[in-house]
Amino acid sequence: MQSLPDLHFPDFTLPFEVTIDASQLAVVVVHYQQRQPLAFFSKKLSPLMQLSSTYEQEMFAITEVVHKWRHYLLGHRFEIYTDQKSLKGFLKQNRPNHSPT
Repeated sequence: MQSLPDLHFPDFTLPFEVTIDASQLAVVVVHYQQRQPLAFFSKKLSPLMQLSSTYEQEMFAITEVVHKWRHYLLGHRFEIYTDQKSLKGFLKQNRPNHSPT
């Protein structure tokens, strides 16, 4: 980065967007709206989480950021972008039935 980006104020009439990326050491998240950044979040992964799969690291990032920015996201439309292909169909995955047979 050569200069710091200008952060903008949210417009609650428009949908929010969240981009997530995980590496072996940390997760980085950008919260934006209409390509204008609203906030940034990064967190170093614990040694145990560093040994986890990329799927688990990015799912961890999603849960962390939804919790951290819940006052912006809950009750409003938002989209999460990730490069982890197995998470793209997360809501469409079959859930096991835990009822007795």
